[in-house]
Amino acid sequence: MILKQILKRRSIRDYKVKPVPEEDILDLLRAAYFAPSALNNKSIEFIVIKDQKIKEQLYSSIGKGFIDKAPLLIIPVIDIQKTICPVQDLSVASENIFLQAEALGLGSVWKNIPEDKRDQVKKILGMPENFLAINLIPVGFAKTKKEPHNINDFDSKRIHLGKWKKCSLRFRESICQTISILICGKIISICHLFLSGLLGYLMWVNPRFLTRF
Repeated sequence: MILKQILKRRSIRDYKVKPVPEEDILDLLRAAYFAPSALNNKSIEFIVIKDQKIKEQLYSSIGKGFIDKAPLLIIPVIDIQKTICPVQDLSVASENIFLQAEALGLGSVWKNIPEDKRDQVKKILGMPENFLAINLIPVGFAKTKKEPHNINDFDSKRIHLGKWKKCSLRFRESICQTISILICGKIISICHLFLSGLLGYLMWVNPRFLTRF
């Protein structure tokens, strides 16, 4: 079940000094290539970086120490002349890389390329002018394993049926909770009155009733 992989996937920024197998790299790129794309354009391409000098140049440009420490960097790029949704296409492809990495026992993380740094990155990587990169993805074997997400953390109050309404699922749940509290309070009050009445009756029948306890 894909949900299990989603729950296990965590952002990893600290990697072992261990190369990523070539077949695993191919699987990551295949997963990204077959991601949904606008009008099924499949215009995405990939820059795969193992060279330490290039990693250090990227680190100097956009920062974040884990960039130059990861054994592998994958940069999804796309021809903006061939897609009407370049950012969306790159984002969905990146998510497929994250999930495939988890399935292969690899760690990964999204590292944003700020807009004001994109020209520098394009120059470092020798990218054509008509190509766009919005992020790079460090990949490697995690030094430490993180705990999976807890499915019970999902908040059903975030669900709005049909459209956003003030009287949404979250509102109805709060009403139900309030009613439950009122009902419980009413039951407690009734029990209190019943016990008080019973005690009064027993005292009337036998004034020495309480002395037995």
